[in-house]
Amino acid sequence: MSHHPRQHPLRLRQHRTPVNRTRPRTATAALACFAACVCALFSAPAYADIVQSPAGSTASVQVSVTLDNDWQFVDAECLFIPLLVTYGRADDTSILGETTVTKVGSESVRNEGTFLVLPGDAVSGQLLDEIFVCPADGTGEYRLSTVVRAIGPASEDSVELDPLTFWVRPASSQISRVTAVSVHEGTRVRGRATAGDSMDKSAATGVVEIRFAKNRRWGAPYYATVTDGRFDQVVPQSIARGTRVKATLTRCSWCSRASRTARVR
Repeated sequence: MSHHPRQHPLRLRQHRTPVNRTRPRTATAALACFAACVCALFSAPAYADIVQSPAGSTASVQVSVTLDNDWQFVDAECLFIPLLVTYGRADDTSILGETTVTKVGSESVRNEGTFLVLPGDAVSGQLLDEIFVCPADGTGEYRLSTVVRAIGPASEDSVELDPLTFWVRPASSQISRVTAVSVHEGTRVRGRATAGDSMDKSAATGVVEIRFAKNRRWGAPYYATVTDGRFDQVVPQSIARGTRVKATLTRCSWCSRASRTARVR
């Protein structure tokens, strides 16, 4: 995510789990950072859409949120997604926004956060916040729900914005340097599993499925855990030299499947 100098008059106090990396922005800086984040992270392809919720209103505030709806993991770290908040409010009213990211079809993912506009801040403008999806959450379709609370001197009101849908795609994976060598205990299969941008590969996670060719088909699988982007497994079976072996990366929550073949030496 690109970094811009701290600017005023916005003085936001906001928190984010697991970590907050947002800074107060003016409306111009927020828009610039929003666009820069999209380009710099290479996480949103050119065909992705910018989606905006219809403005939600109470008697004293009006708020909408905007985000890019197509993202991709680049490594095994949490993906932080810029969220642009456009607001207007009465001079004596604070705005507390509560965001919740859930995964469609799953009840285990619930990533929560907040944004805040105080009485001393501008009465209208834009601020840059962020939501997040972590590798353990997996890839697929996600939904952002936002509840806006208008907190006045003597009363409080709230409105729920229409939810926004976005997608998180897996990082592209690669299996490389696969070797299969006959050893005393059987056949030792080793290799590397990486994922991410072609210029900046990260160690993949998950399990490698190992199969040997048998009667023009692939035989029963053996499994090797990926550790620090490498796998090393001795299959307790003597395999004839020249037999084809296929290694396939599976069970990586944030990266794609990938396969590579070699021959037993």
